[in-house]
Amino acid sequence: MTARTRSAVDLRAAVPALLGIGVLAAGLVALGDLTGLPPAVPLTALVLVAVAALVVATRGVDALGVGLLVGAVATVPWNAVVFAGLKPGPVMLALALLLLGTRALVLRRRVVVPAWVWVLGGTITVVALATLVHPPSPGYLAARFVPAELVAHTEAGWPGLVTAIGWLVAAVALPLTVCLAAPLRPGLPGRLASAWALGAAVSAAVALTDDAGLTHVSLRLRGLVDVGGREAGLTVQPTHLAVATALALPVVVWRLTRVRTAWPAAGWAAAGLVMVGGLVVSESRGGLVAAVAAVLVTLALRRRSRPWLAPLAVLAAAVAVVVVVSAPDLVGGAAERLRLAGADSAAMSNQVREQLGAQAWADFAHAPVQGIGLEVAVQGHNIWLQLLAAGGALLLLGFLATAALVAADVAVLGGAAKRSPTVELRRAGSGLPLVMAISAATWLLVGTVENHLTDLYLYVPFAVIAGMRALSPTRSTDTEAIPTGLAASSGGVRP
Repeated sequence: MTARTRSAVDLRAAVPALLGIGVLAAGLVALGDLTGLPPAVPLTALVLVAVAALVVATRGVDALGVGLLVGAVATVPWNAVVFAGLKPGPVMLALALLLLGTRALVLRRRVVVPAWVWVLGGTITVVALATLVHPPSPGYLAARFVPAELVAHTEAGWPGLVTAIGWLVAAVALPLTVCLAAPLRPGLPGRLASAWALGAAVSAAVALTDDAGLTHVSLRLRGLVDVGGREAGLTVQPTHLAVATALALPVVVWRLTRVRTAWPAAGWAAAGLVMVGGLVVSESRGGLVAAVAAVLVTLALRRRSRPWLAPLAVLAAAVAVVVVVSAPDLVGGAAERLRLAGADSAAMSNQVREQLGAQAWADFAHAPVQGIGLEVAVQGHNIWLQLLAAGGALLLLGFLATAALVAADVAVLGGAAKRSPTVELRRAGSGLPLVMAISAATWLLVGTVENHLTDLYLYVPFAVIAGMRALSPTRSTDTEAIPTGLAASSGGVRP
């Protein structure tokens, strides 16, 4: 097909799409009048629908689905951003899953999904149903220690189901959508990792401008100012900013050690510096330690980045010596700013953490098999204790089994990318499985002092690994593709 013929075909496809936009525009305006929504809401929706229609007309439905997925991954670190009661990341993810899933069914595409996706999803579902059928006594729940900001999550039943649904979106819907999209765009796993890291960098940049008084974005999003001066960027809490940044920094290191031209290197270096600044103004001790560990491990384990380790260590030591000798007061101020020393808020935080830890053990003792309900999954400062409290031994074992299966897939992918006869997996590889494993391990490390367990942005590394698994030619343990239904094995699931 010539360029002229293709252009004519695209134009014929675009005309009905534009007519449909006009009809939809009238409907959106009418909806805005009926519901009392601000005029900007239907106008924004109209613009988005117009862009989507043009993408479908010129590039196809698959391109729209992949684009929505990339947009979702880029915005999942912004969990404080809400439009008309909806967060952009989950909405775009839902649309991408709907489009790509429907296309896969209609075209009978073979899709590989790692079995560990269903292990964690099934465990979450079983625990949610079990505690719904056999909830703990109201008297026990009323006597639990719960911080004031988490009181809304103390009621059994419906809040637990809401938590389960949100968790399933992160643990199942996200990796499933990536597995649907990866075979369509073989370089997609790397692009998703980059989009995720850049999304975290944007949130960190907002935190820096807010801290400098140039903007007040977090105040508008959250409706409050942190009394301790900590910044949250585009997230609901400063610790979310710190955790999202710490998890994404290995991707920045990975990109920096792979680029061969100046401008991409400068861009990723700038993103890294902004993220470090975001860590500082978040004043999260756990996030800071996790970020340092993540960067050092990434530099040490990747052969291409290992030569950077010694020069950076020498530079850091030299800077530290100069600062200590020339400005010792600056060291003390920085330690207090980061709540490593002399901060009253740190002492209060430590006390609350101890109380929450004791409560989690009491919850596990009260219901050791199924826990007391997923509604308490975020009521702590240690995800391992939260797993025991919310879902008992059942949830902890399911989570550990998932982590072990992911680690096994990373080991297989590392070798498969090097030996692959296909360009697709080699392009998506180049150390990416290891980098995603480091990000996931960073979360599990910082999770010993933080409560982030069900948030969507935490599962991006797992989803990227799942996408690479969908690209992997090493499928000896997979079942053969089945025309209808799903077939599961240790290697994957295929429609």
